Amino acid sequence: MKLYRTICLAVVVFVTCGVAHARKNTVGTSWGLSEIGISYGRVIKENTFLLAGIHLETGEALAGRTNFPGAAASFTWNTIFARKESGNGNEIRFFAGPGAAVGYCKDIRLKKTEHGLHGTYFGLKGRLGLEITYARNVNIVICVAPVLGLHMAKDSGGNLLARYYRYGIMQTIMPEIGISYRF
Repeated sequence: MKLYRTICLAVVVFVTCGVAHARKNTVGTSWGLSEIGISYGRVIKENTFLLAGIHLETGEALAGRTNFPGAAASFTWNTIFARKESGNGNEIRFFAGPGAAVGYCKDIRLKKTEHGLHGTYFGLKGRLGLEITYARNVNIVICVAPVLGLHMAKDSGGNLLARYYRYGIMQTIMPEIGISYRF
């Protein structure tokens, strides 16, 4: 329960830190086969923005291999490398960036004889995507966000297993769609 409170406090701090700066902040949600979550974004420079999020890892739950989703928190530092403006104030931006992720979920299994185990993961997270910003302070994002990390779990014998986080690599082919409000 303390971890839940800490995560909620972190989100509140992120959201309230820069409210005084007009249209430099975003609050939104994202959906995909890999996750469902909420996020906070902050523009640092004209071509750089931060994105922090808390989400449910839903991949194994949607596949029917677990009864409950995992939970995770992530952070990425993104750079806009191309943009195209329209005449009516809308803009399309292409971005990419590195970051980090940590969470608790069930990792996928590779063989039918192997069991996917619930455990903690942490690692490097990348983000590559397309963002459409509308003049009415709404952003729509389509992106992929793979995680290259380590998954640690205990097997039925109580032994601690440390393996690469296979599900994080699968997120490369599972796009996310998000919508956020700029303020």
